[in-house]
Amino acid sequence: MKEQNLRITLLTHTHPDGDAVGSTTGLYHYLEHLGHRPTLVLPDACPENLQHLLPERLCIHNQDPEQGDALLENCDLLVCLDFNQLKRSGSAEAAATRSQAKKILVDHHINPERTAFEEVYSEPVRSSTCELVYYLLLQQPDVNGKAQNLPFQTLYSLTTGLLTDTNNFNNSTTPATFRMAADVCEQGIDLDEITGRLYRSSRPNRLDLMGYLLNERRLRFPELGAEIMTFSLADQKKFDYLSGESEGFVNLPLQTKQVHLSGLFTETTEGYVRVSLRSKRGFSANRLAQQYFNGGGHENAAGGRLYLPIQEVPAYFENAVRAFMEQSENRAQVL
Repeated sequence: MKEQNLRITLLTHTHPDGDAVGSTTGLYHYLEHLGHRPTLVLPDACPENLQHLLPERLCIHNQDPEQGDALLENCDLLVCLDFNQLKRSGSAEAAATRSQAKKILVDHHINPERTAFEEVYSEPVRSSTCELVYYLLLQQPDVNGKAQNLPFQTLYSLTTGLLTDTNNFNNSTTPATFRMAADVCEQGIDLDEITGRLYRSSRPNRLDLMGYLLNERRLRFPELGAEIMTFSLADQKKFDYLSGESEGFVNLPLQTKQVHLSGLFTETTEGYVRVSLRSKRGFSANRLAQQYFNGGGHENAAGGRLYLPIQEVPAYFENAVRAFMEQSENRAQVL
């Protein structure tokens, strides 16, 4: 990356979350530090609580597809972060596929689409793509293994993604995760300040919505050790919903001892239902998503899509989980 005047475009997945925005903007600021002028392309807008991370050279693809396509097709280097297949880049997929640029993938999800990229950095053991980017940057000669040699804004962005993808160090952590956290804190990163921006600055609508979904849209399947919430377009309109305001809701039922599988099913204007699944150890959300929800992810955190009306989701979910649990390798003891 030493060569100057490279046209570099960074791309992440649709419905960008903290890890997506954190990893792309973290790398963006490092490349700026080297003297490059990268551009970030988001397939669609990110949640309000992440917008403070967004850089100057930014394109929201579904808002300006012509500019987005040009940035993807006319760059020299296309770095894709926090997704394992180009189809996860939403409206940007076609231009990213057509692009003749050298394509690099940096991701922590399983089963990367290796044939679509010239270089692949895939480490599913990492808590987040932000953690993976951090350790890759430490290996650069100018960084020499020292966090103090990375730009502060790079550390800030990467820490944001680390916190969101680990649910504040509650999920998917390893000793390397905590070593990174210690490193960035030594460089002046304030974890409490970042947490405040992420989780203590939301609109009142979010709290109202949380209560509504828990009380009015939560369905229990006690014999399966599972609970789900359905979130229709009508509900979204009722609460003036903004993208990302339901982040973390899928984890709430897992606070109950008897629940080992939780799901949030969100109706979209694109004609499908977005699926978020979370589970406790002993139950594979990933295999369930792969087999029945057109998706996948991590062992205890996965997602997918359903192409059916939102009102048909509960029955489909129940039948799917029953069939899944009848397979001997998928049986889990209800915690």
